[in-house]
Amino acid sequence: MQEQRGKGNVRCILQRSCPIVRNNMPTADHHLIDRVTLPLPALPAAGQGLRIAHITDLHVTGPRRRYRQLAQAVAGLAVDLAFYTGDYMSDPGQEQAAMEVLRDLTGQLRPRLGSFGVFGNHDSRTLRTLAQELPIRWLHNDVALLADGAIQLIGFENEKHRWPDTLE
Repeated sequence: MQEQRGKGNVRCILQRSCPIVRNNMPTADHHLIDRVTLPLPALPAAGQGLRIAHITDLHVTGPRRRYRQLAQAVAGLAVDLAFYTGDYMSDPGQEQAAMEVLRDLTGQLRPRLGSFGVFGNHDSRTLRTLAQELPIRWLHNDVALLADGAIQLIGFENEKHRWPDTLE
């Protein structure tokens, strides 16, 4: 597939953490990466043709071949932005395994305009602290402005679902 940067399009590279399901039945098609073009006619000129990698819902419980395969798959991808959108682990005690996967991914994926992330309801306070070392700008109820403010990335913290170790 040839990458195209067309007017009013954003190229997204979406991570899929589980098999494709069609009609509630898993298929034999276990892609790690889907390429999707989103036509957005009202997109500001600064955002047109952006290539975005979206990594989400890894739910790392321990070392798995699929995480190594994902890191290999994203190595060398030409992307402008990377979005990491939470649930990097499933349960307390899995923080180190999740950090190993995140270190691998951030070491392989080098977006031109940076990496931005939020945490999910499965991500413990411990993981949130450890993850500060990663080359990701964490948006905790925060806004990142790119292209002189033409692109606004907004990260919301979901305070509704908290682990007991995240209570202040």
